Amino acid sequence: MVYFFSKKIEKLSIFLGGILLGLLGETPAIAQLSIAEINSIARQTTVLIAPALTPELRQDLEENRNNPLKKSGIWNPGSGVIIAKTGNKYYVLTVAHNFIQRHLDSKQYWQQLGGIPYYGIRTYDGKVHIVKDVNDYRGCPLKGNPKLTVLVRFGCRDRFIAGTDIVERSIGTDQIRGVDLAIVTFKSTNNYTVAPLGDPKQVNINDRVYISGWPDPEREQDPQTGGCRNRVARRQRRLAWGLVRGK
Repeated sequence: MVYFFSKKIEKLSIFLGGILLGLLGETPAIAQLSIAEINSIARQTTVLIAPALTPELRQDLEENRNNPLKKSGIWNPGSGVIIAKTGNKYYVLTVAHNFIQRHLDSKQYWQQLGGIPYYGIRTYDGKVHIVKDVNDYRGCPLKGNPKLTVLVRFGCRDRFIAGTDIVERSIGTDQIRGVDLAIVTFKSTNNYTVAPLGDPKQVNINDRVYISGWPDPEREQDPQTGGCRNRVARRQRRLAWGLVRGK
């Protein structure tokens, strides 16, 4: 998830995967926001999404321990942003590649819930909201039109033979088909901040961009060496920033 501040227009917006989310008023006060204040706004709508995550496993994930449910120990978490609410249902915009098709198809992967795909969504207050039956049953490449279910994908991830739409999970490589965006919902009686939709045309070259999310620590680049970081003791939401260089 990306927040950006425009130097020409005094506003703050939220951006994820090419879609702007949220637009605060064009006031001088917005122009004077500190990084700490921007970070405070960002943290309220940024969520972490991970397959088979439960409240009991939250500490394992955050302390960057191996996933006890998988031999590989890998978590495959992702980030998202809360974009809407109806009643006690919240809608989270995220990337489609969080929902790997071969995992959705495998009942063995979800043994803890009898073969039904489930994900945990961690909100800024540390609570983990379990979402069950996370599957739109459209396969990959996607078939049919999207329907508003627990999961709505606009793209998908599976292992394809290079240059084709042929799925071959033994020798293929992980690739995305379609637009790498998805919406997943969770229910809660808690009152969470919602980031309203904005206009991506208002992003300009050289606007400052603030990125908020939950990166995999080992995949982060070490600014000193240029390589990936070694294992760290804790997984954390991070805020970074830079300038828009192209559209």
